[in-house]
Amino acid sequence: MTTFGQQAHRQVSADPKILNGHQSAALNGNFTEQEALARLLTGSGLTGRVSGNVVSVSPSSNITLGPVRVGGTASHQDPTGPGVGYVAENTMSATKTDTPITQIGEGVEAIVAE
Repeated sequence: MTTFGQQAHRQVSADPKILNGHQSAALNGNFTEQEALARLLTGSGLTGRVSGNVVSVSPSSNITLGPVRVGGTASHQDPTGPGVGYVAENTMSATKTDTPITQIGEGVEAIVAE
């Protein structure tokens, strides 16, 4: 990181303890500062950021969560209530029958201004 900071004319901000024992291969080619920093830190468990004249290096904060299982049961809702959840699926209005809302026809009204 010292060489990178010198070549990029940036101050490197990192806890020396996290850099201890890490080495990276030399870079060959043209890269933006952020691209070069990312390549130098690949596989190290560290992450870096260029901000103004400072290069910050810190441990990666990737968190891996275990699998999440979601379960439940489907139930037929009574159109007279009370409903289950936030969205009504059946209604008795207009048709007075247990009819899914998506199957109820809609009236269309047109107003023509002359």
